[in-house]
This record gives sequence, C-alpha cells and structure tokens, in this order.
Amino acid sequence: MPRLPKDPFVAHMTTAQLAVARADDALVKARLGGGCTRLRLRAGQAAFRQGDTGDAVFYVEDGAIQLRVLSAEGKEAILAVLGHGDFFGESCLAGYPLHLTTAVATTAAAVTRIDKAAMTRLVRDDPRMAAALVGFLLARNVQVEADLAEQMIHSAEHRLARLLLEMASGGRDGKLIAIPNISQGVLAARVGTTRSRINQFMNRFRRLGYIEYGDELTVHASLNDVIVRP
Repeated sequence: MPRLPKDPFVAHMTTAQLAVARADDALVKARLGGGCTRLRLRAGQAAFRQGDTGDAVFYVEDGAIQLRVLSAEGKEAILAVLGHGDFFGESCLAGYPLHLTTAVATTAAAVTRIDKAAMTRLVRDDPRMAAALVGFLLARNVQVEADLAEQMIHSAEHRLARLLLEMASGGRDGKLIAIPNISQGVLAARVGTTRSRINQFMNRFRRLGYIEYGDELTVHASLNDVIVRP
C-alpha cells in the first residue's frame, strides 16, 4: 500500500494558488456580463445559512469564511475555514436545492456572489473559470482525504500543527503569513478534541517558539517539526 505524504496540504496549496489566479482573472470579466455581485460581510455576518435556497456560488476575495453544519440535535461542527481563492456554496451546481452548511465571515470579508445560471455559463464558456473551479474541487477533495487520514492516524497535536500551517500557507511563493487570532473553541472543533487540550498544545507551541501571539497569530515553519517527527 502506498504511504501517505507527511504534509499533504503542500500539494493542496499549490493547486489552489494556481486556481486563484485563474478565478480572479475570469471574475473581472464575469462581473461585466451580469450575474455577479460583490458583497462586503462584517465579522459574524452570514453569506447564507443551512437550509437557505441554494441558488448561487460564492468566491472569497478577501477575509475568512467559516463553514458550519448543525445537526438535528443541535450539535454544531466547523467543516472548513476558507480564504482568498476558495469557492463555497458550489453544491447548488450538483442539483442540491438548499445550502447544506452555514457560511459565516470570521473577519471582515469581501466575496463575489455568482448566480447559479451565471456560474454554469462561466464554466461552460470561460476555460479559466472552469480550470479554477476544477482545481478548487480537486484541492478540496485532497483536503477531505487528508483530514480523514489525520483523524484516523495522527494525534490531536499533529492535527493542530497541520491545521495552523495550512491556515498560514496563503502567502506568495508558499511563504507563511500571519493569520487572524482564532478562538481555541474553533480550533478544537476543527481538530476534533477538547478546548483544554488545544490550550495545552498552543502553550507548548509558544514555549518552543513555533508560534507567537500578538495582534495576529504568527506561525513559524519550525512547526513542521511536530508533523514530521515519528
């Protein structure tokens, strides 16, 4: 059986960064043709909620968007935190009439809302948008597989380190960037552990110089040591 790569998010970011350039270029032209609206969201404001009519795809231009799902029993889970170049709400293209998640801005954010009909037309007529969407969906699939492998194989500390590195990997040429401070409750939901354990791991990372707290959270490349150690 082939072995899983030690840091599969690296491949994900490479694919996603290629898709970003294509999507940005295509959307500039798309807005001129109608069906696209640029939205400004405040921190805490929802682009849509679970159960709303799924009639548009959204593209993140700036800021951070959190995807959440709520069970019938009232239990909430955070599925993803999205940034520049990511799409969300794309399930409408597969025929789902309602949104399956709630999409909430965790910072001030700018997103483009693309009507379902306009998105279908863009994918059909503009190779750049088709390539961007396919690239994103492939990257998302890699991400889901990597997340499942993380949950089944690796410790919570390893999963947290990988998540922080992934969130900070949005810079040019793969350089790490500072990210907005994120609550330990959100990190616990993403990693699949308790808030107290997240607090323990984050304190350890800070003592070892892997991260720094300030107005933003700085993640250093040395955090990879947690991922690659046996």
